[in-house]
Amino acid sequence: MKKLLLILTLVFLVGCQSPSSNTKPTNENTESVEDVQDLKTVSGSISSTYVENDIKYVEVLSENEVLKLDASSYEDFMDLKKGQNITLTYNDQNDIVEVSNLQEVEEEIEAEVTEENPIVNVISLSDKYNLEGLNEYYNLSLEGFSEDILSVSIYIDAQKDDNGVFMYDDNHKFVLLASSKDGDYLLFDQRVQLGKIKINVFFEDDILKISLLEEGSAFLNFKIFEYDGSNFNERIYYQGQGNVNMIGQS
Repeated sequence: MKKLLLILTLVFLVGCQSPSSNTKPTNENTESVEDVQDLKTVSGSISSTYVENDIKYVEVLSENEVLKLDASSYEDFMDLKKGQNITLTYNDQNDIVEVSNLQEVEEEIEAEVTEENPIVNVISLSDKYNLEGLNEYYNLSLEGFSEDILSVSIYIDAQKDDNGVFMYDDNHKFVLLASSKDGDYLLFDQRVQLGKIKINVFFEDDILKISLLEEGSAFLNFKIFEYDGSNFNERIYYQGQGNVNMIGQS
């Protein structure tokens, strides 16, 4: 009887031991390093929106740099317009993850365009433009004509073949710069769909002027930039409205 009682006591003591030594700690809040994304928040103005290979893109000019971002996940993509000021957050894949602020284009500017070619934009001197990924499309030296502006140039993101001939696609980025020794005046920085830009550089009453014609299968715009000694003043002379359907070009 005493032997049976001793065995039952031992079994009871073994059963009461803490299982903590055999239990591995868990942490339900542990995050994988792979899930952490490098997010960046920027503010700037929208320079263009377009669809390429079924992907929705928005280009934002921020601190003299144009960011090409994937806006496919942004539900209100159709509300994004050129000239709007925007604050957004994007990840290391250049995907927009949040739009925290979007300001509508002021109606006053649109009303002024109907007047007698008023100044709609004043372009100041900025740092030298980053030309990475671009090729020179046109260059005009102003040596002997202007003390401030050294050259006027157009750059394009089209590549060249082995013979130096551009290989064009349906959609290309064009950049128009007026350059001085201290920096660049960024006059045009947009993608052009099924079209191109043309410029004329001339003096009128001793004022340096650059005319810009944007033409394509569905748009036609004409403007002139006037140099006042410090800035370039932009005036719009014609801007196609509505559904433009080009049926012929020379």
